Amino acid sequence: MATQQLASMWLRRPDEVRAHLEFASDKVQVMVLGVGGRQVFGRFDLVAEGVRFRVHEKLAGLVVPPRLGQPVEARYESASDGYLFLSEVLEIQDPSTWLLAEPATVERRDRRTGKRVQLVDYVGYEVVVEHPDGSSSRHPLVDLAAGGLGLLFDPEQTGLGAGEVYPAAVHLPGVGAIAVALEVRHLRDLRPTRDSTMAGCRFRRIAYSDRMALTRFVSGWHG
Repeated sequence: MATQQLASMWLRRPDEVRAHLEFASDKVQVMVLGVGGRQVFGRFDLVAEGVRFRVHEKLAGLVVPPRLGQPVEARYESASDGYLFLSEVLEIQDPSTWLLAEPATVERRDRRTGKRVQLVDYVGYEVVVEHPDGSSSRHPLVDLAAGGLGLLFDPEQTGLGAGEVYPAAVHLPGVGAIAVALEVRHLRDLRPTRDSTMAGCRFRRIAYSDRMALTRFVSGWHG
């Protein structure tokens, strides 16, 4: 029971919600707005009238604005947590700028409770890691989520250290190569099941457009 309580927490007080949204609007790069069965990517900021959502510039002119009063679900992430709130459309300020009602509550979840796709033994799903000496190593993916990934490596041939950050490229068939900075969070020896070690990593840096592509891949995975 304690684990469930830690996995999902709620911000309920109006001052608590507003303080969180003020902080998040400055720090969060991507908000995914679920509206009418669609997922719309953009950014947001907190204004006196509510939450102002701006459709990403690459989607400007391609997204049909919602109707007034239409319910929406907003999702976004920090470095360690995922957040969700429900709202409704108050005003269409222009086709790419929508005013949402300030939510009554915000749900905070550990990002590890979000969707994670299992990719072990799928051919072609891999990550290439750049090392400080200028060399690179290629590793199969174990799993992938919006906030990070798991990879396999042979510790006798490749040195990956917990707490270290490495430039890398995540290769996904149908998507291409996504440039990231990987922070190794933990290492787990898989012997004797496999003659390798698993590294659990989180994304320290990823471009906005690449994060959108990764989020779409994870959301649409049916493997």
